[in-house]
Amino acid sequence: MIAPTKAQKLGGLLLLLLAAALLPALWNGFAWDDLNNLVISPRLHHWSAAFEVFRRPAMWSAELPQQGLGTYRPLALASFVLDHQMWGMNPAGYHLTSLVLHLLAQLAVFALLCRLTGSQRQAFALALLCGLHPTVVEAAVWINGRSELFALLFGAAAMLTAGRKARGLRSLAIGLLLLLAMLGKETGVVFVPLVLLVAARDPTGTGPGLAIRRALPAALGAAGAVAAYALLRHHALDGGTALSSDRWLTLLAALPAVWVHSLEAAIFPLDRSIGLVGPWLRALSTVERVADVVAVSALLALGGLYARRGKFLVVLGLSWWLMALFPVAALALLDWPGFSRWLYVGMPGLALAIHGGIAVHLSSRRRTAAWALAIAALVLQTERTIPVWRNDLRLFTTMVDEQPEQPWPLQQLGVALLNAGRPEEAASCLERALALGARADEVGLYLAVTRAQTGHCDEAVRLAQAHRSVLAQPGLFSLAAGRCYEGRGEHALALHFYRDCAVAQERCAAALSSLSARSRGD
Repeated sequence: MIAPTKAQKLGGLLLLLLAAALLPALWNGFAWDDLNNLVISPRLHHWSAAFEVFRRPAMWSAELPQQGLGTYRPLALASFVLDHQMWGMNPAGYHLTSLVLHLLAQLAVFALLCRLTGSQRQAFALALLCGLHPTVVEAAVWINGRSELFALLFGAAAMLTAGRKARGLRSLAIGLLLLLAMLGKETGVVFVPLVLLVAARDPTGTGPGLAIRRALPAALGAAGAVAAYALLRHHALDGGTALSSDRWLTLLAALPAVWVHSLEAAIFPLDRSIGLVGPWLRALSTVERVADVVAVSALLALGGLYARRGKFLVVLGLSWWLMALFPVAALALLDWPGFSRWLYVGMPGLALAIHGGIAVHLSSRRRTAAWALAIAALVLQTERTIPVWRNDLRLFTTMVDEQPEQPWPLQQLGVALLNAGRPEEAASCLERALALGARADEVGLYLAVTRAQTGHCDEAVRLAQAHRSVLAQPGLFSLAAGRCYEGRGEHALALHFYRDCAVAQERCAAALSSLSARSRGD
């Protein structure tokens, strides 16, 4: 029997520690967009959808229109199809799949860091820090955040493959892994330049000619991956996803503030719920924006200094971190909620840059103490954050506590209370959201549902007619209005509303059938 190597032992220990820390996630349910993708919409409940998602934008699975920048994440959606076939509607199975993917991604990061740092112990500490960081909660504990896991898993594997000696199939392997990373999430494109950096690395210092020859197989594979991904994405999104030139300028202007904010969030991850980058960015003063530009300029100058000194790990890690944050600026411009999960792909790069720029200058004892202290602090916050994602009520209650002046958390908490059968509390949240500036067309119909559920049928109908929009849950108002009028004995009106939503919801169809039978009996 062959004894396991030290690297294998450390890899096994890494998996064990990460699994133990994230095991409570198996008791979480569906939260936020999980409901739209996996519960309300049946599109991912059939085997054929595993192929269909490669031909469709990501919003197709939730039966929602594409918004702003097109999103294309077929790999994660295809995995949901497989989950449904294996687990049905048991959320524990979906969480188990996400946990396994997270473990595999961090194992790939560990193997990559072993090769880059040349120290298995340091690679173990860095991978453990990344795998236990609170950002993994939104990425790995929230089921719909799974796209991040695929991007990092295959991206890190592509970098690892690029660092090996040239072999016949290396170009093909690198191209396939990069394609899978991008099919996991658009952020996976960051690994294209990173793969080239790793492939071109010349430890012997024999000159740029050798570096170019070393990078050529990786470049060929990367070019093929980008071309294939661009064709698939263009077909699925019908080509209409580009930012206008003025939006590009706005995005680039927002980057310094986003980089500084992301660095603060990575080092001091205090928030446990969904982040809203757009409102934060708009609230920045001119002085704060200038300070962010100065801070980023100093950081880039420091990176240039390390590059001149040949500190490859710092340059690679800093490039990895900064490039992975480009999508966060687009997130802010489009006012999409969610922030922490966008740090997941770049976190190993930040850890590598800190290790190469700071940690290596500490004594072994001090370095070990620093990593241990950082990991312990992060674990405590991670364990506090995991239960927050148990369901919508926990998630949005925490978000309202952390961001009480923002309308979107109140709006979402109102919808969660509505779904939990607490219409009076839901109405209070929705009215507060309106007072803080929530859009009436997004909140009005949910307010109409609360009125219907509390017996104010006519007022509910007037509200619904004044605020016609697309509800996240089709037929919700029609069902509530039908039940309201049925409770008042006005069967003709009840039948009208049940018919209106019978196609959208099985509950409506059942209520319509029951009332129709009773009406015939009457």
